[in-house]
Amino acid sequence: METSYFSLSKKVSIGVSVGVALLLMVFIAYISLHWFIKIKNQQTSNPTSSALEVFHGKISYAYLRNATDGFSSSNLIGSGGFGTVFKAFLPIENKVVAVKVLNLHRRGAMKSFLTECESLKDVRHRNLVKLMTACSSIDFQGNEFRALIYELMPNRSLDMWLHPEEVEETRRPSRTLTDKTLRCKRRSYCLSYKP
Repeated sequence: METSYFSLSKKVSIGVSVGVALLLMVFIAYISLHWFIKIKNQQTSNPTSSALEVFHGKISYAYLRNATDGFSSSNLIGSGGFGTVFKAFLPIENKVVAVKVLNLHRRGAMKSFLTECESLKDVRHRNLVKLMTACSSIDFQGNEFRALIYELMPNRSLDMWLHPEEVEETRRPSRTLTDKTLRCKRRSYCLSYKP
């Protein structure tokens, strides 16, 4: 009788221990999840400040407007899916820069802005243009204004450096069909040539 009593109490104590351990693990998981969600909500409630707090220089809309001569077309470098790039002279820094002004009316522009800020703030590579700072303010009409300030790449665009022949071809008048056929034949011959 005593052996069954000891084995029963041993089983009960093991069961209680396992139950307490499981409850403790569930409690720790709940606290961790709650803490993670709280941190994530704090970051998403004010994403611009966390993305921009790494930049030292604060640049205002008025300063950028003056630096680009009112965002004039004479300073226009190019435009893309989420914004327009202008050449600007920053008198305080005595530096010519490229200013990418985001079109916030485009869907995904704000996400693109935050992603660029986060991903390029610490990146240093000789083949990448350095992100100097960002501007997040209100324009003179009371609208949100976002811009990224990059070092200026003085020798035209990266696309022109990587594909100079293709860029020149787009500026030339269109070629005749025979010219295009001859070019294709030459390329296929070069590709099929085996030394």
